[in-house]
Amino acid sequence: MPVLLNPKHELFAQSLATGKTQEQAYVVAGYSAKTARQGSTNLFTKPNISKRVQELQSRAAIKAEIEIEDILLELEHARLIAKDRQNPSAMISATMGKAKLLGLITDKSKTELSGKNNEPLPNLLFMAAPRPNTYTYDEWKQIEADHKILDDSY
Repeated sequence: MPVLLNPKHELFAQSLATGKTQEQAYVVAGYSAKTARQGSTNLFTKPNISKRVQELQSRAAIKAEIEIEDILLELEHARLIAKDRQNPSAMISATMGKAKLLGLITDKSKTELSGKNNEPLPNLLFMAAPRPNTYTYDEWKQIEADHKILDDSY
């Protein structure tokens, strides 16, 4: 569908497609805020305007999908390079990036705790856990060989 002939109608449709409410889009398009509730409903019920909004939203969805696919391909390429260079941490990083992009993993959200009657908790000091064993490259290779931790099935 081509651009709407009426510039106010086109701006209204574009504003709706970007997530504004009908009333907000109505005002952005240059109409009066006083008549926004009724006027926006009337505009949106016009078939050419509602079709235009759907078209704009579809284009945006396709563009977002293409961008995600491009990023996934780049991450897979980075993972394969890391595999060729025998860099497991970079492989894991690329794999985690893909999983986050696909929504399989989400970052932890910040949670604030409060005490009784929503009062703040007193400051508490926590002791750090002892650092786990660290290994040299040769030791790690030996562990890997003994336990077959990493293989080429990635």
